[in-house]
Amino acid sequence: MKQSVAVSAAETSVEPVELQQLDGFPGSLRNGKAADQAYQATPLADAQPMDDAAAQALLDRLEALPVDADDAQDFALRPGSQPPPRTGATVQGEFPPVAERVRPAQPEPDGPFQVLRYSPEGEVGIAGQISVSFDRPMIAVTSHADTVANGVPVTLSPAVPGQWRWVGTRTLLFQPEAARLPMATAYTVSLLPDARAADGSAPAEPISWTFATPAPVLQRQQPSGQGIALQPLIVLGFDQRIDASTLLPKVKLRSGTKALPALRLATDVEIEAAGGADQLRAGLAADRVLLLTPQQALPTETRVEVVVEQGAPSAEGPRTTSTEQRFDFTTYGPFKVTEQRCGWRGDCTPNDEFRFQLSNDLAADQDLDALVRIDPPFEGAAIRGYGRYLSINGYKPGLRSYSVELSADLLDRHGQTLSGERQFKFQVGASPAALLAPRDGLITVDPAGPPRFVFHSVNLRQLQLRVFRVHPSLWNDYLSSADVEWHDNKPLPRKLPGEPIVEQVLSIDARSEQMVTTTLELAPWLEGEHGHLIVELTPTASLEPARLPDYPQTAAVWLQVTDIGLDAVLDDQQMHAWATNLSDGTPLAGVGLSLAPAKAQVRTNAQGLALLPLPAASGRDQQGGRLDARQGQDVAFLPENRHFRSWGAWQQRLQSDELRWHVFDDRGLYKPGEQVHLKGWLRVVEKRPDGGLSLPQAKGPVSYTVIDSRGNKILKGQAEFGGLGGFALDFQLPDTPNLGTTRVQLQLAGIDGIGTSTHQHLFQIQEFRTPEFAVEAQFSDDQVFAGEVLPVQASAQYYAGGPLPGAPVSWQINATPTNYRPPNQSDYSFGIQQLWWRPGGEDGDSVSAQFEGQTDASGHHDLALELNNYRLPRPLSIGAQSTIMDLNRQAWVATAQTLVHPAEVYVGMKSDGYFVERGKPLAIDLIVVNLAGEPVPERRVLVEAGRIDWIYRNGEYKEVLRDPQRCEQRADQDGLASCSFDTSQGGQYRITAISADAQGRQNVSRIQRWVSGGVAPPSNNVEIQALEFVPDRQQYGPGDVARILLQAPFADGHGLLTLGRHGVLEQREFEMKGTSHTLEIPIRSEWLPNLQLSVMVVGNTPRNPEQPG
Repeated sequence: MKQSVAVSAAETSVEPVELQQLDGFPGSLRNGKAADQAYQATPLADAQPMDDAAAQALLDRLEALPVDADDAQDFALRPGSQPPPRTGATVQGEFPPVAERVRPAQPEPDGPFQVLRYSPEGEVGIAGQISVSFDRPMIAVTSHADTVANGVPVTLSPAVPGQWRWVGTRTLLFQPEAARLPMATAYTVSLLPDARAADGSAPAEPISWTFATPAPVLQRQQPSGQGIALQPLIVLGFDQRIDASTLLPKVKLRSGTKALPALRLATDVEIEAAGGADQLRAGLAADRVLLLTPQQALPTETRVEVVVEQGAPSAEGPRTTSTEQRFDFTTYGPFKVTEQRCGWRGDCTPNDEFRFQLSNDLAADQDLDALVRIDPPFEGAAIRGYGRYLSINGYKPGLRSYSVELSADLLDRHGQTLSGERQFKFQVGASPAALLAPRDGLITVDPAGPPRFVFHSVNLRQLQLRVFRVHPSLWNDYLSSADVEWHDNKPLPRKLPGEPIVEQVLSIDARSEQMVTTTLELAPWLEGEHGHLIVELTPTASLEPARLPDYPQTAAVWLQVTDIGLDAVLDDQQMHAWATNLSDGTPLAGVGLSLAPAKAQVRTNAQGLALLPLPAASGRDQQGGRLDARQGQDVAFLPENRHFRSWGAWQQRLQSDELRWHVFDDRGLYKPGEQVHLKGWLRVVEKRPDGGLSLPQAKGPVSYTVIDSRGNKILKGQAEFGGLGGFALDFQLPDTPNLGTTRVQLQLAGIDGIGTSTHQHLFQIQEFRTPEFAVEAQFSDDQVFAGEVLPVQASAQYYAGGPLPGAPVSWQINATPTNYRPPNQSDYSFGIQQLWWRPGGEDGDSVSAQFEGQTDASGHHDLALELNNYRLPRPLSIGAQSTIMDLNRQAWVATAQTLVHPAEVYVGMKSDGYFVERGKPLAIDLIVVNLAGEPVPERRVLVEAGRIDWIYRNGEYKEVLRDPQRCEQRADQDGLASCSFDTSQGGQYRITAISADAQGRQNVSRIQRWVSGGVAPPSNNVEIQALEFVPDRQQYGPGDVARILLQAPFADGHGLLTLGRHGVLEQREFEMKGTSHTLEIPIRSEWLPNLQLSVMVVGNTPRNPEQPG
């Protein structure tokens, strides 16, 4: 029953909530009807068996049954399916070969018969069977049953259930009914005194032997190690069945010579709390594992021995253990730090972590940032706790002392707080001497000032400087020089190409533990204003006490001094190149472009664009291509390969048209012998920019082959190919196919120039019975909210009429957080916003619960879901699956779906766009509506906004909200309100709105918006930066205009939009004013089904006047 309390909107409070994922089913399940309403089957009368005479007298009153001569029939066994095909060719031969068909002569034994061999014997770990072989035939050749019908000449003591059988006429085997002979047993195998061979001979003397299986051996034991709880669950797993009641008195706890509390069997609750029986047994059978716990708590910080005493019994045999078996563990002691460490061999560097070893495992979910204090603090400190270790990572300034204080509130997993010493000192030495510069690669020098190369270093005094003057034609030689030769475990100098112009020792004004910036002026080494240089830097001397690292730190970079910026887009036949001015991004006209190794040049047009044909494909080419550009004396290049041993792909690629198939069958699931109907349509996808979908120019036919689940070809045939690109076929399945997934291989004949002309369609062949009853599941039509009872009903009715009473019902209820958008409110975002162009989301995983019930006399079962999802202010999608089984063991499934709302009102948000410039207010419009989308006036709304950041805590990255802001408003008569937030910091913002209904039930919506950097941080390098795309829709149709919001990391620039569809379709220039631009692209019908968009924007950013570069 629903209950509501009238509360005015003004009285309803709205509190901040923390959105959490479901960690369990949000409620409980129970029968929807009282127990006295459950179905009660008609009780059967007590029956007593009749004696034989009375039964016969009753049968004699019946007339004799008619007897037909052919009324005895064989069992109707289904013929076997075809075995899987064999690979390779079948070669007919004769076995055995003719030359080996003569049986070798064997000496005929005479005199008493002998036992040649037998097994097992003596002490064995396990005995699977018993075998004894004789020196002559012991039986006549006949059936297996006949050979043992009158017994065997061997006895086994003690007797074991099983079967004797002869293997040939000379070897006798005993196979026990179980997988092996019982353990903990001594066995005697004896030859009967009257045993005779087939020739009538007897043994010369009595023959017998013994063997024995071992007493219980401990195979699994738990716990082990240190820091164990005072009343742990103790696991003893054995190699055989044991009896807990008889073995328990033989298991003792000791500490040295001191006896500890006695043990008892663990309860089900204790077993479940320790991880469950299945996990504890680790694959061992339940009757081989003993689960115990001490009757009282063990003393702390004590080494405890678990002893299985001598004489431990087995449940399989009488033998007991002859020695003690034992293992040990240590209970936890006071929670304290047992060791501190930084680095290795006493050398603590700024990059090493501060590490603490603890006596016990840390408790989970502690805010370690608040429990650990570092003095002096250093930026980027990441505190992690895992098991018995706590570490502090991050770079820290060297040559100073650090103090780390651990709070007394730090907890271990036993609930103890930290004791003992809590403040620790770490002496951090000097940072290793380091050269902070690119190791290799191409760098385009910033054209906004004099040509310079800037690098950084720490604790370096001197470097070896080499400079080479080069030309773009030497690029591949430069890449190859990365394959450095070694001698005496040291690298030899790199064999760089070009003209050596400088080789000298470069001294650095180093300052201890500080990063030093060094600028190399390149103008003296250039011939004119432009050119290409290779600069190599090799550290040779460090600032004491820092040391040079053991590994080489040589940097050898190619510096390109030019005013030409190059970008390229490729399709399968040609390169679309774009030349721009590096200083301001304006297009360059008249630039000569060539695609090396070809020498032919083309000139860029007024937009800076040019087309260059790609070379013909010639397989893998390690050299790769190179786009060269020349304008006067200025030469620039764009290499395909930027790394040694990379392969070239700037080659023509042949794209063949594709044949697309759309094939479907009438049912998907068939029985053997049934008819299968298939239909399909074919179209050709033309792989060219202006291509579309066309009809295949083929006369057919469509050939098909049906292949069963084992790979056998069971049918084949042809179908007519129609003029509209369609076909239809049907075929009869054989009576004995292999069950499972069956495939139809389809091929269209008479079509050329297509990459592939085949297709595969799958369906299922299964044996199943015709359903005898129908199952339905449905939720109540009443709307249910958080915290209420949700009823669901399953019903089963026979197709022949009438209900299915007393049938077992298995329920599985799934709950999944979801979103709900009220009607007529498409402008607003409700729930947790899912950015469709980004993978992932915040819905979280589904959780489920199960319930077993029974249908009543009307064939119904009512289930009640008592929901307690008060703290999840989001809609829940509830899915119910009911499985009902009748007396014939037929089980049928029905499903139902419904939505549980968190409250009677929803709050929605919208803004003018996804982006806002930094410094401009972020305006959010709000609306409060009911489930029908109608405005709800005078409702309070709380909105929180903050910048998203990520921190590393307890071994994982967690999302945190920086600079939170709060806005509380009351909706007007139209349910509308608004909030505005400060955007002094750029980044990604998360905005959360919260409202509540008259009963205080809350609803949450969340969106994300981006704040640009406004003026981007100064950059002194020519570098590629990322653009952000935000499409206004997920799908477009012909005639629509796609609006794409483009966000750049810099203000103002020249852009090039490339539309691709099986190659470059078209290119458009545009001017970007500010840091964003909206692209508008009218969609044409010939672009179906999709279109690729690529954007390049070239511009400039302010430089840092205090930093050269």
